[in-house]
Amino acid sequence: MNGTVLVRAPSSRLAEGIVTHISRTPVDVALARAQHAAYADAVAACGWMIAQAPAAEDCPDSVFIEDTVVVCEDLAVLARPGAAGGPTARASASCAHWWRRWAAQ
Repeated sequence: MNGTVLVRAPSSRLAEGIVTHISRTPVDVALARAQHAAYADAVAACGWMIAQAPAAEDCPDSVFIEDTVVVCEDLAVLARPGAAGGPTARASASCAHWWRRWAAQ
């Protein structure tokens, strides 16, 4: 076992997420969810345990928790998201709190 990977399924509002370097294009949420499930399966096949974070439907970018939270033992480090103070930052803080509770079990 390599460790634990924290994942969260894409929000139904994924198409409303922040776009910075590309033009906005339509998003197929069902396809995104299938691709995300395949990603989690591939990571698990490599020996990682998957911890599924609670849904965050109010945050379109909430699927990107791997980009903003790094946890080592009992320490959670929040990276600076691209839109400081935006919904991704709030989702990351919530996720770090959830992770600490989950890891303490």
